[in-house]
This record gives sequence, C-alpha cells and structure tokens, in this order.
Amino acid sequence: MIVRRLPVTRSSGSFDERNRGVRAEAERLRGTEGLEMHSTGPTRKKSPRRLGEREDEDLRLSEENDNQTAVKEAIRGLLSAQSLAVLATHSGGQPYASLVAFAATPDLTNLLFATTRATRKFANLSADSRAALLVDSRSNKEIDFETAAAVTAVGKVREAEKTEKEPLLNLYVAKHPHLAEFVRSPTCAFLRVEVKAYYLVRRFQEVMEWRPGP
Repeated sequence: MIVRRLPVTRSSGSFDERNRGVRAEAERLRGTEGLEMHSTGPTRKKSPRRLGEREDEDLRLSEENDNQTAVKEAIRGLLSAQSLAVLATHSGGQPYASLVAFAATPDLTNLLFATTRATRKFANLSADSRAALLVDSRSNKEIDFETAAAVTAVGKVREAEKTEKEPLLNLYVAKHPHLAEFVRSPTCAFLRVEVKAYYLVRRFQEVMEWRPGP
C-alpha cells in the first residue's frame, strides 16, 4: 500500500464542505492503492509474492537443466567407455537379444552397429524397426551393486543411406578399427538406431531419462 499525506489547505467554505472534500479525496486515493504514477499513467505494482514465484520457477528450471546436462554427460561417458551393447529385437512378440559392437554419434542422437543380412536380428528389424540397446559398466564383481551403471536406448533402426554412410562409417571404424573390412563388405548392413530416449540406471534403482534432440 502507498500512503500519501493529504495536503492541508485553507478554504472559505464551511467545515462540512471541507470535510466532504477530504473524504472525496480519500476515496479517490483509495482507488489508486497498489498503483504507481508514471508519466504514461498509473501502473499496477508488481506483487512481491509473484516475483518470488517467478524466481522460484527460474531456479527450478535452472536446476532441471543442470540435472539434464549431468545425465547427458553420464550417458556420454558410459557410451564412450564401452564397446559392446546388447541389442533387443523381436519376432512375432518373442524378444531376441544379440551382442553388437556399437558407436555413438557426437550428439548422441544415433547409435551405430553392423550385422550381416543373413542374421536373425536383421530379419527381425526388417519386420519391425523398433529396438533397444543396453550398455552397462558391470565388472562381474560385488561392487557392481553399488557402482555399476546401465543405459538403455530405445528407438527405431534403419540402414544408413549412401549420402550419409561414409562419415558414419569413419566414426564407427575409429572406435572399432578391426571391423573396417567387415562393415564395408557387400553382405554387411550398416545400421543406425535413431534414439528416441535414453534411460540411465544406477545402483539398480535410480532411473533417469534423457531425450536427445533440440
């Protein structure tokens, strides 16, 4: 509330008239409570509580962004440290798992792997492109229950097109140089998982989701 002192003026009118004038001025000012006067007219004062709510919301969004960045970097670190992943496909509702050598694109939007066209996993993916890749840091020791992490990437798989294939192949071969001849053989299908979401799990119970893209 803004308190304004009323001016004291002398008047030749009666006391009742002067009193009515004071009351009228008071009523007028009461209607401007919460307003500040500017050259362009009165504007509503910003509510301190609303300002506090906006600050809390900004802080919450900042913390969420920090958390998302931390999850993304944890996923990046895990994918960089591991060479093999478990690929999950299915046929007629029956799940099927395969071990594959993989590589991730720098923006983590795609995971790359290769397989011959005669494999069951390629047949499964030809029928249904949906798949998941599991990457983990287990050491097969008891300490894994405290320190191991796993990330599952879910998305759709498609074969890399000619226009995009060479840079992706170079990225893949940089991580797996021993597979250079294999991935360029005519019987090999070079595939990319277009990742929809990652699910990072720590200590077998802490689950965090991160979605790549803009």
